[in-house]
Amino acid sequence: MAYILYEIGRYKHYHNLWSLYLQAGLGQLFSVRQQEPFW
Repeated sequence: MAYILYEIGRYKHYHNLWSLYLQAGLGQLFSVRQQEPFW
């Protein structure tokens, strides 16, 4: 049981890191696009 809880906690941790990373990347893309458009 403890092993399953550990796996769930690790999965949530990586999921939070991944979502934070995605949000940061999207924020940078939008800020850059506002400063100078791609086209």
